[in-house]
Amino acid sequence: MNAKSDGPDYLGSASTEAGHDAPVLDRTGDHYDRWPIATAISRVIQESPRTWSTRIGLFGSWGDGKTTVLNFLQEQQRSAGNIVIRFSPWGVSTEKEVWKEFGNALTEGLRECGIGTGAWRSTVVFLRRNWSWLSSGSEGVAKAAQASGYAPGAEAGAKLANSWIAGQLQLNRKKIESIVNQLGSRRVVVFIDDLDRADPSLVPKLLLALRELLDVAQFAFVLAFDRKIVAKSLETYNPAWGHAGADFLDKVIDFSFDLPSPTQEQIQKLAMVQFRSLCAFVPPPAFEEVLPLLPSNPRKIKLFARMIASTKDEAIRHNEDELDWVLVVLFSLLKLESEDFASEIRDLAVGYQEFDWLTWATGRNSEEARAKQSEAINALIDKFPRIAGERVRVVDLVKAFLKRCSVLAEGKLKYQTKFALSPDCITWGEFNRFFEDWRVDKAVSKVKSFVQTRASRMRCDSDRVEDELLDTLVQFCAEVLEEASHVSGASRHSELLIRANDNLDLICQCLVGENRACELPQLRLLKVWKLLLEVFGPWQHFTANKGEPELRGRECQVLINLAAEINDGLALFDIVRPWDREERVLGARFGKEGVFLLDRIREEIEPRAIPEALQIVEHPGRLKKLRLQDEALAAKFLLTSPRSPCFQQPILGQLLELVRRRKGSTDARDDALVWLDFFLKAFAHGDRFCPIDARKAFLSERSDLITILWDLATEVPTQYRFLSELMERRDQLVKGGVSNAALPLPEWLLVATKDAQQAEQGAF
Repeated sequence: MNAKSDGPDYLGSASTEAGHDAPVLDRTGDHYDRWPIATAISRVIQESPRTWSTRIGLFGSWGDGKTTVLNFLQEQQRSAGNIVIRFSPWGVSTEKEVWKEFGNALTEGLRECGIGTGAWRSTVVFLRRNWSWLSSGSEGVAKAAQASGYAPGAEAGAKLANSWIAGQLQLNRKKIESIVNQLGSRRVVVFIDDLDRADPSLVPKLLLALRELLDVAQFAFVLAFDRKIVAKSLETYNPAWGHAGADFLDKVIDFSFDLPSPTQEQIQKLAMVQFRSLCAFVPPPAFEEVLPLLPSNPRKIKLFARMIASTKDEAIRHNEDELDWVLVVLFSLLKLESEDFASEIRDLAVGYQEFDWLTWATGRNSEEARAKQSEAINALIDKFPRIAGERVRVVDLVKAFLKRCSVLAEGKLKYQTKFALSPDCITWGEFNRFFEDWRVDKAVSKVKSFVQTRASRMRCDSDRVEDELLDTLVQFCAEVLEEASHVSGASRHSELLIRANDNLDLICQCLVGENRACELPQLRLLKVWKLLLEVFGPWQHFTANKGEPELRGRECQVLINLAAEINDGLALFDIVRPWDREERVLGARFGKEGVFLLDRIREEIEPRAIPEALQIVEHPGRLKKLRLQDEALAAKFLLTSPRSPCFQQPILGQLLELVRRRKGSTDARDDALVWLDFFLKAFAHGDRFCPIDARKAFLSERSDLITILWDLATEVPTQYRFLSELMERRDQLVKGGVSNAALPLPEWLLVATKDAQQAEQGAF
């Protein structure tokens, strides 16, 4: 860290610090009232005897304003005619470097103020020659340190500091006297800032030097650091001191000044100045509502204001009613504490975990709900020790965030938090302008141009813009249909239906046909299809008004056309749940008309799903993958349910032939056993595809398939330890209605069973 000069008083690099986190240089920005503290320190410096070397400690945590106090103190000392020299050991890693940089700061600072140092070289400072007049040798310094009451181990520390400084610095008594004589009535005030950020191994030696070796008349040293961090560094440097690091500091520091915690009024004053300066685009009430929840640290407040300010370009893309600024500001405060913590709280709010915002919102006044909320919040805070120190404020912040979430629809809530994390490529204002322009001629080129323009301006891939465009189209569908359901005027209703039909045209233009505007991956396309089904289903009974029956028909056709673009028939079939004859599908109540929609779509999808299910039978090992619970349900339905078209002609004939062809193939035995287990699973409690009685009837009727599977299962001899399981399956099949004749015992199984029985009898 090289020293730099600034006018007649040497200021050093710290004073010229610029940027977002720069300390306060002017009293107009002194919102935490640090000027009086600087004044008190100036008074101590001025009133100390001129023959003394005064050491002053300025204590405070990161961001509390220590450097701001030094800036004010510098201004006061300049006005008093004194010389100010600044030095920061931050980033210095070796003792040689620390004394070199410290020497440079002293040398250049004095020379800038017209003080000649003679042979006192700029690269090294102090005490290599004629050293004894100060210390009477290294032993003298060690004894002085010990006599002054330092903690155990200080003698060794003094010796080490002495030897290093003596080896690196040079200055004799004559030179020091010359410097002091040139000062006249002036004092030299040396600021040592960020001592708590120096290498911990350097701190004890620097402090020892200040206490014993740099005791020069008319010199004052102001050390700014976090007392706890430096005390810990001292204890780490020499474990023999135990917890005496704080006592060591008391021996080094003559006068101590602790920065007081800011008042709530001071915090809010600083915050509002920052908000008005950087965030004028945000409605002031949004900030006023969160003022009691702000951190006290000024740097964190400035960082928070910068976080909000960084969203300006994205914010002005939105319409006035699109953003809930209170929610955005609250979520940004959570991010200020921890990105991961904010994400987990967001998951809580949108119901991704057990504790969801809706449960809390509907029962928040109950004691049980409040206890559950506090328990969930504190459990999350415990996972992030860094923020646990402000637990009370953070808990209040989370509760305020959840309360705000409770008055928003889930979709809007997700959008607000997503904006705070990563703004969307497309805002509603931008979409509405695009949509109205596209409706003029419905040209596919406009869609492609819109996607490319947004990708260019957002500096992202066009795939991301396409993805957001489809999400917006789906949400637009939902909002138009919602408004149309309760609008009272015929004119407005007609207008909404036209917009809904145009939106369907745009969806098809984006996703259907060879000239489609967007190329979504298959999984994403499947998700869009599912979302559209969820949007259309609940409105299928709205057919009384003019134009509604036609719109319902178009919605069904759009789903059918879009399904044709998806190459996974089983995945589509899984979404429409053909085994579920109730009116609830996809977690929503569709009603009778909604079930008609599902049946119509099933008719289209089923012919595509059946061949894919038959491929599972045909290929070795694929049946085993169906054993996972709650996965591949469509395939399980087609291959095990009595209602499956696979057990009706002509598909049944194809199925039986495929199974017969498996004879002698790899994994045929294992696949057959897996399939039989699917049939037998319902004997105890039934399964989601059929009750117990229906399963027994099915086994009796489909004994042809059971016989083939049994033949495959017993085609190859098995080990003795599997015999009982195999025979147990046979017994269950017989109890289920399959005849003994349909389950013949091959010769190897008869012999093996007899041997096993004899072995069991012999054991007794």
